[in-house]
Amino acid sequence: MDIEQWFYSLPLRVRSFFRPRQVDQELSEELHEHLSRQIAENLGRGMAADQARHEAMRNLGAIPQIEQQCREVRGPSLLEDFMQDLHYGFRHMRRSPGF
Repeated sequence: MDIEQWFYSLPLRVRSFFRPRQVDQELSEELHEHLSRQIAENLGRGMAADQARHEAMRNLGAIPQIEQQCREVRGPSLLEDFMQDLHYGFRHMRRSPGF
């Protein structure tokens, strides 16, 4: 990843750390918008409604799988990893009070 891509993705990574549900919701809405646009385009070509939806879903792919791929590409941030490590460390220290 070059420096320009890193700077571009930094705000998204920070937002996805503090508001992961909102980022996932926006992603879901965007994918559904793409699906509805594809359906409208297929209807404009003269397809039946069921056929237009089926064709659009076939072209776009499975939405849950696309959402998961986007989450994987976003990946865990260094801040998320650090917070998980802190949580793990505190949990272990709490379990062994003699430490």
